[in-house]
Amino acid sequence: MTGVDVAPAMLAEARIKAVAQGLDVHFMEADVEALDMPNASLDLIVERHVLWTLPHPDLALDAWRRLLRPDGRLVLIEGHWGAMERRDEYAEIYDRLPLFGGRPHEEIAALVRARGYSSVAVEPLMDPELWTEPPAHPRYLVIAMA
Repeated sequence: MTGVDVAPAMLAEARIKAVAQGLDVHFMEADVEALDMPNASLDLIVERHVLWTLPHPDLALDAWRRLLRPDGRLVLIEGHWGAMERRDEYAEIYDRLPLFGGRPHEEIAALVRARGYSSVAVEPLMDPELWTEPPAHPRYLVIAMA
């Protein structure tokens, strides 16, 4: 298992959680839009609320498809927060994030299909049993094959 993040602070938190759970995880500081890993080297890629933070989400989807083995799976955990307020921490980059605030599941599924993935399916994540409190905005999975 490999965990990737561009932020050293997030990697530090992930390491603490992995150790606490007794998990053997390799962590790497990297940009998911340009991962330096061997082609067709992964069976599964899972991301959670990452696409909306990327200036070039299409590049990330292309990189992930390149890294997946034939019939490898991509799992996106995404949502649509709608008119998300422009917080100060995003002020400098807001206009460079084409998916800022997330998107409806239909839009993300279409983007995934457009990047060459197959068997694209969407599953809602709104079941109250999944949450300590119900989400205020739609959450969903997009599952696809490389």
